[in-house]
Amino acid sequence: MKKLIFIALFGLLAMFSQAQSVGGVTSLVGVTVTDTETDYLVIATPVAIRGNYTIGLEMSGTATGTSTVTGAIQVSDDNATWYNYGTAITLNNAGTVANYGWTLQEAAFRYYRIKLLSSGTGSTVCAGKILLKNK
Repeated sequence: MKKLIFIALFGLLAMFSQAQSVGGVTSLVGVTVTDTETDYLVIATPVAIRGNYTIGLEMSGTATGTSTVTGAIQVSDDNATWYNYGTAITLNNAGTVANYGWTLQEAAFRYYRIKLLSSGTGSTVCAGKILLKNK
């Protein structure tokens, strides 16, 4: 009987847990952008952020070739309609890669991702992370 209660409680806990935990770092799904392409760094299983947190976003990459890749934050309230937030940052400039991080003091939206836009010739392997922190 104790095992059944434990299993039921564990199941409820797993059902209500968030993909991104407060104070924890969640990796974004890595992508490779090649030549002229648009792709996104996203959370594998997005869960709406509810509450007012400080959000940290990071992006990094490794490059081959002479492509240029920019990264920009996009935000959404419904995980369907996305809006650009702020200015795009150059991640890869003709083979020279610079890692970058953002800090957003207010979690005004429920979903966040990084839009990657590649131009030129070559590929860039991109990775990212998101961090939620209590205010």
